[in-house]
Amino acid sequence: MVKSIFSAVWVLMALGGDLSQAQSVPSDRVTCESIAERWQQCALPAEGEAVLLRQLSRNACVRNHSWGQDDGGVWVSRGCRAEFAVLGHGNEAAPAQAMPWRRIRCESRNGTQVDCPVNTQHGVRLVRQLATPECTLGRSWGFDDARIWVSRGCRAEFEVRSPGKRRMWQRLRDAETGIGQHVRCESHEGQRQECQVAGVKRVDLVQQLSRAECLEGQNWGWDADMIWVDAGCRAEFMMW
Repeated sequence: MVKSIFSAVWVLMALGGDLSQAQSVPSDRVTCESIAERWQQCALPAEGEAVLLRQLSRNACVRNHSWGQDDGGVWVSRGCRAEFAVLGHGNEAAPAQAMPWRRIRCESRNGTQVDCPVNTQHGVRLVRQLATPECTLGRSWGFDDARIWVSRGCRAEFEVRSPGKRRMWQRLRDAETGIGQHVRCESHEGQRQECQVAGVKRVDLVQQLSRAECLEGQNWGWDADMIWVDAGCRAEFMMW
């Protein structure tokens, strides 16, 4: 009987040691949820800058509006529910050097809705309003995974996190090693510019240089003999 009790205690102690060890291993991400639109704070798994990995709610999660970061960790409000991680801490999907903020301008003129195609999956924030009508999230501006939209005269500059920086440098290294060719093409004062090339089979935009968003098929494009830019698009391209 004594032996059985001792064995049971030993097993519990062993399990307890294993559980405490498992609990001490931090996760690389945290889910933080604003229930009933109430403010909620969640501890981060490590020190550093928080990044939104995946929005779980229908309500928009916008940095410094419905989510943010302070000394206590990450906070959410206004119905934002999302997964967060810390840049450079076990999160290969969002290394710090590959997730810079990129600024774009989106403008509603004459009160009509305008869609500005852009990848917003890694974070979006309004940084500067350019017009008198107030830009109000959910009323005169909003976003989904593939665009920012504005309406009711909202004109503003936004920033989105772009995972493309790392790919850009990979492609520029390709140019240095003879794989592909690098070319810069710029539209000045909104005028169309044609940059002559030869025998091109593929073109990728690797770095946007202008404030104007460069959108393939709208203000830039290419064929076998040229790359063209228009409406203020200035960018560096890689061609093969």
